[in-house]
Amino acid sequence: MLVDVFLNLFLPFWNCVPIEKVRKYKYDNESFCFSIYIDYEDTRRIGMKKKVLIVILTCILFIGIIIIVYYAVGGKKPFKDLEPSEILSATVRLTPPDTTIQIEEIEELTGYLNDVVIYNEDNSYTEYSGQGVIFTLKLSDGTQTEVMGYNPFFVVDGVGYKTKYEPCQALSAYANRLLNDENANIILEEPLD
Repeated sequence: MLVDVFLNLFLPFWNCVPIEKVRKYKYDNESFCFSIYIDYEDTRRIGMKKKVLIVILTCILFIGIIIIVYYAVGGKKPFKDLEPSEILSATVRLTPPDTTIQIEEIEELTGYLNDVVIYNEDNSYTEYSGQGVIFTLKLSDGTQTEVMGYNPFFVVDGVGYKTKYEPCQALSAYANRLLNDENANIILEEPLD
């Protein structure tokens, strides 16, 4: 009884809620009785806060998924910052027909390399057959890089990656145009003993 009196007198004012906006629920037991007061405006505010929180968390989750998918599927361009001035000389070896050509137009080659997109590492290119175009680049910092266009793979210094089809195909087509050019500077290699 004393609890009921306390709740009736003080609980409605605890949250500064007018008594007419409060609904009283009673729980009766044989020897104990107490009342619970619920403020409908508070429950409505709590309900709205929950809904807003759910919407915000859903948006954050959705944005996170988009970012993860973008970085997982979007790929990267390993030569996007390569400048023609960084390449001292370049050759391309086409296999088949096992012919090596000296590349004169470094700017055009750089444009094709800038467009190449690679995805996840995948060395299963060794199990495929077809024409590979192997570009050997001697760079101004003294290093030498070997890249191979071998659709659907792109190999950088012996490490294979899945690649975007169109840029790799353009690189292969470029190498074959050089092979078919009448003025191609074909490098003869010494036969192995």
